[in-house]
Amino acid sequence: MTQLGRVGKAALLLGALAGFTGLSMLPGAVAEGAERPVKIAVVDMNRVLNESSPGKQAMAELQRAKEKTQTEIDRREEEVRRLQNEIRTQGLILSEAVRREKETTYRKKLRDAQRFVDDANEELGIRERDATQKVLVEIRKVIQQIGKEQGYTLIAERRDGIYYVGEGTDFTDEVIRRVNASSKR
Repeated sequence: MTQLGRVGKAALLLGALAGFTGLSMLPGAVAEGAERPVKIAVVDMNRVLNESSPGKQAMAELQRAKEKTQTEIDRREEEVRRLQNEIRTQGLILSEAVRREKETTYRKKLRDAQRFVDDANEELGIRERDATQKVLVEIRKVIQQIGKEQGYTLIAERRDGIYYVGEGTDFTDEVIRRVNASSKR
């Protein structure tokens, strides 16, 4: 899948909007004599993720996991530094066999620490994606509910490709309020 640039996203959104508008003007698209206006709204998903209760809870859990992981990383780094200092300060007075053994232990601990960091970063990334997806499912349900209740034709995510939003078309605050209410149930 290719990624669209800002211009491509804007063109895609405008094309979709033109398509919706054009379809509503086709003969037979709307019952004769009845007008169905196109009603569009936007929602700032990043704001909803960061400000809603489920989003805050997910971020707090991730932060606790990051702190726990960082504590373990710090412990391992300190152990590697300690071994490195021992080799540097005692290298001349240690026997060749003991020095080689300490150097081997140092290299092993260093590799283990690097692997741990890589694995931890990967695991935290997976946990963050999973937590975000779980919250997004809940947010999307609320957005769809609002869209049906209020008769929106299109609800778009507020992003770089949207340059202007008229007053009253951004209902991010309402989404946050409803997501918070639905998470308390």
